[in-house]
Amino acid sequence: MASMQPIDYLIQMQDLDRLQRREFIIRTLVDLGIPIEEQVNQKIFTLGSRIRNYVVPSNTPVTQVIGAHYDPLTGKKSVIDNLTGVSILLYLASQHSEELSNLGTELVFFDAEEYFKIEGTDKNSFLGSKLYLSQRINSPIERLFNLDCVVGDYPIVWPVEDEQSQIYLELADIANQLGCDIMSLQAMKDRTTTYNSDHKPFVESGISAVTITCVNEFDFDQFQQYKEALKWNELKEMEAILKRIEILTHLDGYYDNVSEVSPQALLECADLVYGTVRNITI
Repeated sequence: MASMQPIDYLIQMQDLDRLQRREFIIRTLVDLGIPIEEQVNQKIFTLGSRIRNYVVPSNTPVTQVIGAHYDPLTGKKSVIDNLTGVSILLYLASQHSEELSNLGTELVFFDAEEYFKIEGTDKNSFLGSKLYLSQRINSPIERLFNLDCVVGDYPIVWPVEDEQSQIYLELADIANQLGCDIMSLQAMKDRTTTYNSDHKPFVESGISAVTITCVNEFDFDQFQQYKEALKWNELKEMEAILKRIEILTHLDGYYDNVSEVSPQALLECADLVYGTVRNITI
């Protein structure tokens, strides 16, 4: 029987809600015989459930994390944001879980990354990544590779200070070996609300952390075209520029479906992250 590819997981998950996604992740990992650690926030109850992360744990002190959030935007299918990232994590678990665990790497399915309203408070978002870090306080984590919105063959890495940052150079080295173009979008570092993703609590904790978004060639060219403008414009102008980039249309309505996703892109993104982690740790 042929092994499951990322696109196969994506197709099976495309119509699932948040709780059904949890069940699918658990069932898939259990069926593969892969250990799972459940992390639960006992204090916060939101959208009908407590916040729960699922971790494929490391066999040694954890130094690298590969993550993706499984929670959808409220009222949306959220196939691209972010079942694409989840499908890659499941694939990496199925193919490399033992090796990655022995290399000090954890695979983390984050809950509650999107903008959840918590009753009685003003706090929201990044709750899964904050929960994970709260349970790894003494772990020597060096890097997070966060997968979010993997649509095409062109990786965009954000936020990084510049293209000489170590984590970007590590990714770019493997991208070069795979023969794919890659871009750092340093303007996203702290000048736009789209900086927000699960890497943010890691960055604020002093960990080298990035989100990897993979776009199609047309979107990649648009990012290249607007890169300098994004760098120098103020926040509102930046957001107006970003709205011209078609990747944002993939996150909603008609475009938010499996047919928009390149199966080969999912595999290449998996190879990019796996190759980078392996290159760092061996």
